[in-house]
Amino acid sequence: MTNGNSLGWNFLRGFAWAGLAFLVLPTLIAVPVSLTPKRYLSMPTGEVSMRHYINLFSSAEWMLSIGQSAIIAFFASLIATVLGTLCAIGLWRISSRVSEVIRGILLLPLIIPPIISAMAFYRIWVKLGLLDSYSGMIIAHAILAAPIVLITVSASLANFDLRLEQA
Repeated sequence: MTNGNSLGWNFLRGFAWAGLAFLVLPTLIAVPVSLTPKRYLSMPTGEVSMRHYINLFSSAEWMLSIGQSAIIAFFASLIATVLGTLCAIGLWRISSRVSEVIRGILLLPLIIPPIISAMAFYRIWVKLGLLDSYSGMIIAHAILAAPIVLITVSASLANFDLRLEQA
């Protein structure tokens, strides 16, 4: 390996470690802070307490919110998985210029800024009477998650051998 290649790999390795630290460090700070016995958030000094977790799980409001979030997440994930997989298989079978245009349209929820999507959902949901409803939240989250499924399944299908399907 030449010196230039080694330098490039070292830079890439350093960049990967920096990315990993960027993702992991907030958790390494949030967990100890959540164990403080004080009312306000701070690093625990000598004493560790489960006070914040006890308050969280004994609060009816928080448990209701967690339950609602779980229901919305489950059904939105289910719908996004089914729709994203079906779209990926359909686009994989077509494989023409038209499929690339359709793929671009289906990936728009990832490209459009979230605030624009939120405003669009709000206006449409008001007209359809879906505002502040489970179905409105589930549909909105499914629309936003389906492109991720589409990308993942399309990547898997790119390596799929058509002869296996015929066997």
